[in-house]
Amino acid sequence: MDHYKEILSLFDKEDEKDIFEKARKWDIILHPIDDCGNNLIHLSAKRNMLTLTRLLLKEDESNATFFQGQELNRIINEQNDNDQTPLDLSETKEMTDLIRDFGGKTGLEIGKEFEAMEDAYYSAMDDVSKIQTAHITSNKMFDAIKNNELVEFQRLYELDSTEGGLLLPRLIAKNKSGQTYLEYAEKLEREEIINYLKAKN
Repeated sequence: MDHYKEILSLFDKEDEKDIFEKARKWDIILHPIDDCGNNLIHLSAKRNMLTLTRLLLKEDESNATFFQGQELNRIINEQNDNDQTPLDLSETKEMTDLIRDFGGKTGLEIGKEFEAMEDAYYSAMDDVSKIQTAHITSNKMFDAIKNNELVEFQRLYELDSTEGGLLLPRLIAKNKSGQTYLEYAEKLEREEIINYLKAKN
């Protein structure tokens, strides 16, 4: 028996609780039901079937798992082939309020959240890249002190962050011996670099 077709045929002739019980018995509550990618919450919300929707939302909520504070494996905000969530298909205030109460969002809201997550991810990756580049620059600055290359040291010290410079690492950078630029320059008696650094502080 094709339970997906069977459950669709019940929407116009069965009691809402009976539809829910059969969907649970057939284990199809959490799956897309029709050719448009709608799940049962989509279909019940569109038809304003409040009792069935409430039962489905409770079942959906009970099936959720959590990872780092985020709910997973829920279908309340799944989008159909038209990028619509069940909330998008709600046509009455009662249905909208009900779905909102269980954490429902529109497809537009889901899209904006995803974009924000993407932006945060790439921003974090950009920050990591800058820090790694600044670390390389810092090592080159210690090499410039070692080789007594004032011009190269000045160039590296004044680099813009987009080119590998980063203010905080410049101020707190230390070599493997725990020495700052000034301490290392003083150890090697690099007078020009010492005077340059003291003028910056």
